[in-house]
Amino acid sequence: MKDKKPKGGKKAVIGAALVQGALAGLSGDALYAHVQAARPATGDKAIAKAALRALSDPGLTERAMLDAVYNLAVKLRFEDAAPVEAVVEPEVPAEPVAETAPAEPEATVSDGGKPEKKRGKKAA
Repeated sequence: MKDKKPKGGKKAVIGAALVQGALAGLSGDALYAHVQAARPATGDKAIAKAALRALSDPGLTERAMLDAVYNLAVKLRFEDAAPVEAVVEPEVPAEPVAETAPAEPEATVSDGGKPEKKRGKKAA
């Protein structure tokens, strides 16, 4: 008996192959090979998108299947990304920090010859 192809075109075929393979216990490279066998001309980006779309299906609740699909999606999305250690951030020259002493009120000389401190406005 031949499996029925899901309606909806190649996206549905990829998603169905992902779910079918994950339910059969496949994960990682074996799951990827299963999807490639179902749809040979499928690229990594399409498989990753189908995997993320499959995760949003409320009917799929089996933990092992969801983990396998999620791990494949993450692997395909970040496979070409640069490792964290290889990312070089541009150096920004640090501006010199001026040492500042705590501000003290200035003293002024009033008519009596004694220094007088300036007073700020009183808070209302």
